[in-house]
Amino acid sequence: MDGLDPVNALMCPGLPGFPGCFINTEIQRASTMTKDMTFPANTYGNASRLFSPITLGYEWPSLTRLLFILLSSIAGTFLNGFFVSSFFIEHSLKRLGNVYHACLGICDLLITSLVMPTSVVVLLSGEWDLLQVCWGMEFVTIAATYCHCVFFTFVAAEIYVRVCLDKKWYDAFLTVGIGLVCILIYVFGFVLAAVGVFLAYDYDYCERQHQGNIYFRAITSIGVHGLTGVLSVYFLIAAAIRIRCPSRLLAQYKRSQQFDRDYSMIHLNMVAYVLYLAGWLPYIVTVYLYPDTLDRKYYIVAWIGVYRSMFNGLLYSIMNPSFRQAFSQLFVYCCCKDSLSAPFRSRHRRNIDRSKPSRNVRVHVLHRVVAGADPSRPGTSRDTQDL
Repeated sequence: MDGLDPVNALMCPGLPGFPGCFINTEIQRASTMTKDMTFPANTYGNASRLFSPITLGYEWPSLTRLLFILLSSIAGTFLNGFFVSSFFIEHSLKRLGNVYHACLGICDLLITSLVMPTSVVVLLSGEWDLLQVCWGMEFVTIAATYCHCVFFTFVAAEIYVRVCLDKKWYDAFLTVGIGLVCILIYVFGFVLAAVGVFLAYDYDYCERQHQGNIYFRAITSIGVHGLTGVLSVYFLIAAAIRIRCPSRLLAQYKRSQQFDRDYSMIHLNMVAYVLYLAGWLPYIVTVYLYPDTLDRKYYIVAWIGVYRSMFNGLLYSIMNPSFRQAFSQLFVYCCCKDSLSAPFRSRHRRNIDRSKPSRNVRVHVLHRVVAGADPSRPGTSRDTQDL
C-alpha cells in the first residue's frame, strides 16, 4: 500500500488502498497534534491557532492575560464613565451642543464595559473561544466604531459653527432635534454592524475564512470612515485657524473665558482624533493590504484599536481644566465622602443658602453722630449695635 509504513500496513488488512488505513492514519495525526497542544482544540477555523480573537495569545499565561484585560476594563470603564458624567457635573460643560461629545464617550464606554469584560468571563470559564461570543464582541466593537466616527463629526461641526459662523447659524444648529439625531446615529451604527457581522458582509474577524462583500466594505469604508474623517479634519482645522485670526469684531470674545475654553477644546479634539487614527490605522492597513497575515499580527493590531477607547477619557482629564475639575469632583464624591466636593458647593453655595432661610432675626440700629466742630466740613460717623 503506497504512502503507508509497515506498522500501518499491519493495522490495515485488506486490499491496497483500503479506506480504513487512511482514516486510521488521520486519526493518529490528529491525536498527536492534540497531545502537543497546551490549550483545548477549537471547534472552528484552524485547529492550530495560537492566538485567540477573544483572549489574546495562548503563549502568555492565563493569569497574566486575565489581570491585564480585567484591569484595563476597570480603568477604562471608570475613565469613560467619569467623562460622560462630567457633562452633568461641571458648569462650563453643561451646554446643549456637548450632547454629541457625551455620546462620543458612551461609544468608548460600550467597548470598555461590554467587550473587555466578556473576554474576562471567557478566560474565567476556561472554555475555548465560542463563535457566538466572538460575533457579539465583534458586533459591539464595530457598532461603537461606526457611531464614534459619526459623533466625532458632529462634535467638530458644533464647534466649527459656534466659532466660525454667526450666532443665528449656531442657534439653527441647536434647534435641530439633537436627541432624535443621536438615536438615529446609534440605530444606523448598530444596524450597519449587524448586517456586516451576522450576514457575513464584513471581514470575518473570528474565523478569518472570508473577506466579506467588497461593495459593502467599500461603502462602509468610504462613507462611514472616509467621509466623516474628511469632514472632521476640515471642521477642526477651520475652527483652529478662525480662532487664531485677529479681528476687532472678536475682541470682546477673545478677552472672555469662553475663548480660552474653545481654544483648548479645539486643539484637544485634534489630539483625540489623531489618537483615534493612530489606534485603528494599523488594523485598516492590515485588513486591506495584508488580509492573509498571521493571526498574531492581525489580532494584535485589532486589539490596539480596542484599547484606544480607554485612553480618550484619560486624555481629556489631563489636558482640559474643565474635565480635570469634573473628574476631581467625581472622584471625591465616589471614593472619599458622600457629599459634594468643596468647589461644587462653593459655586452653588448661594443657591443652597437661599433654599434654607435662617430663622434668626438680627436688628441693626444705626447711630448717626454729626460732628459740629467745623460747620463748613461736616463729618459723620456711624455705629452699629446688634440686638
